[in-house]
Amino acid sequence: MAADEIAKERPRCPFYGFSFTHNILMDQMGNRCACVRESFSPCYIESERREAPNWDICKYNTPEVKQRMTTQREQAENVRVFPDELRPSGGDNWEGISFSEWYECVMGRPL
Repeated sequence: MAADEIAKERPRCPFYGFSFTHNILMDQMGNRCACVRESFSPCYIESERREAPNWDICKYNTPEVKQRMTTQREQAENVRVFPDELRPSGGDNWEGISFSEWYECVMGRPL
């Protein structure tokens, strides 16, 4: 699946639909926010505001988080993302993609 196809299918949020643990974002295929580290962590934009998830207007997208994401690109390369639509068939040993690659696929711009 190409990046432009992902951008059309996924909400404009690299954290939507994922859980985050040990530098891994695992696809949960639904209303879940990887920015919240609780067992029940729905996207507040979708749940409370009744709008489409969008990282650009998310309450977790703060200046501090933006600064960390851009100054720690090396760390973003170490975070692996496992979106189901990119998993190769028979991909038991698939290593996913880097967070910076995933961010660019979903947001349409580099991290």
